[in-house]
Amino acid sequence: MEELFFFYWYSWFLVIVVYFFLERTKERSFLFISLLAIISSKPIQVSIADYISISLSLLLLVAFALLYFIYLKLGLYEVISTYILLFTYVGISLWYKVSPASFVIEARFFIPGLLAMFPILLHRSFRVQRALLFLGMALGQIVYQFILRSYHLETTFYNETFFITFYHTLLLLLCLQGCIRGVRFLGKKLVIGK
Repeated sequence: MEELFFFYWYSWFLVIVVYFFLERTKERSFLFISLLAIISSKPIQVSIADYISISLSLLLLVAFALLYFIYLKLGLYEVISTYILLFTYVGISLWYKVSPASFVIEARFFIPGLLAMFPILLHRSFRVQRALLFLGMALGQIVYQFILRSYHLETTFYNETFFITFYHTLLLLLCLQGCIRGVRFLGKKLVIGK
């Protein structure tokens, strides 16, 4: 029940940030509509031949991430960067599942702490960093769930924990980007001041 509360809380928080703090562009409208679609489709599960049950909101996140990727007209380097993020997410998630770190650190804080640094290291633009994070984590969650399913560890392809981890990573990326821009701004002011 707590995870469901955090899912809706973070989702509506991001809706407010996107609607009130981004400039009025097609990108803002796209992000706004995609967040509302993810929120509204949260309770719907899609069953494929009674074998796999996957959340519609996760499928929508993958679809919107692909459309955002196409909208930004990203190239081969960004595709490779997405695969790096995808396999980083899968590797960290699998390692966390079998390691004793799960007894000490909560997954929704540990995984975002490690994963938020990778988009910054892979690209300079915040828009591209978001696109890499959206697509890499969404596809990574599907690959991770397929791996778990192949070992008969989980049967449904959805839990709110993924979206909470996703939102934590996105917010941490936003905070890190703000710190980087703040340091650059102060560096420019100090150079101009001399």
